[in-house]
Amino acid sequence: MSFFSKKSPISTELIFDIESDSVCATIVLYEANKAPRIVYNNSIAVARKANTASVYLTRNMLKTLEDVASTTSAAMLALVEKKLIRQAHVDRIHIVLSSPWIISKLSCVKETFKKEVSIRQSTVAALLEKEKSASAKLFAVGDAAAIDTKLFEIKINGYPVADYEGKHALSLEGTMVISFASRKMLNEIKSRINRFFRAHDETFHSALILRYVALRSVMSHHTDYVWLQIHGELTDVLVVREGACAISGSLPFGLDTLVRKFASATNESQATAASLLEFLDNSSNTVLMLEKTRSTLGKIMPEWTRGIVSLMSGEGESMQASIAYVSAEHFSSAFEQAVK
Repeated sequence: MSFFSKKSPISTELIFDIESDSVCATIVLYEANKAPRIVYNNSIAVARKANTASVYLTRNMLKTLEDVASTTSAAMLALVEKKLIRQAHVDRIHIVLSSPWIISKLSCVKETFKKEVSIRQSTVAALLEKEKSASAKLFAVGDAAAIDTKLFEIKINGYPVADYEGKHALSLEGTMVISFASRKMLNEIKSRINRFFRAHDETFHSALILRYVALRSVMSHHTDYVWLQIHGELTDVLVVREGACAISGSLPFGLDTLVRKFASATNESQATAASLLEFLDNSSNTVLMLEKTRSTLGKIMPEWTRGIVSLMSGEGESMQASIAYVSAEHFSSAFEQAVK
């Protein structure tokens, strides 16, 4: 079930947003002819440390997910008492995964025919399935699960088309992104949630694809830009060209990475480093301290920007003349200044 599909007259839906550094639960109430209403939100940080091993991080994420689900379940009764929801159950559960819990692969797949064929929906579906099978090899045999697919562009005989149904072609080309996750991990996630919640519709989503769809909706006048979503240990990079996703990927530099490097460069504790970076956001510091903070960042942040440039140049893109949008829960000034 898509986030953007038609809703029933009244629907209580639960969204679990699972990132590298936190798990968030949000209860949204959908009513006919009304804007969706958030009636509950709870977020818990995932315990982690420098150079965290994947097994350690996965175990902590699942523990945090269970804690969030338990807390949310307990809050349902209070929501009923306040008459914010009808009853203590949800109609749908959406589970949104970010890196590193998913791998999103942008692909351009081409099919050439010996003679002209009429393009049908089934023809395009076969193209998607072909790429899913090829991309599944990124995982252990039998462990790959495609959780989300977005088709950005279809070309017939080398030309982009909006409506391909029934058109005749000698070649068919599709640009798409497919998000995969470990089937074993998906089962673990559902198991933790189902200890507290069950719904007739429980769906996994890719945060990357949802973000792209949302950005295209709210920024329809912008067709060329770079979106940088900064998590605890990762930065997700989304490059949009002519309204279509051109690059998607991640690099291992996030909020916690910045704090550790800043603390090391200034010989301060990580707590003090985080405070100094927060001061930069609200400018509540002396001019001297702000200049010292900016000077230190000038030595640290090139590593982050080089990672972005390397990711883009590997796909034939350039950071120059690109509008960059930065989304970060903390220290946004440090990252925004680095890409100006």
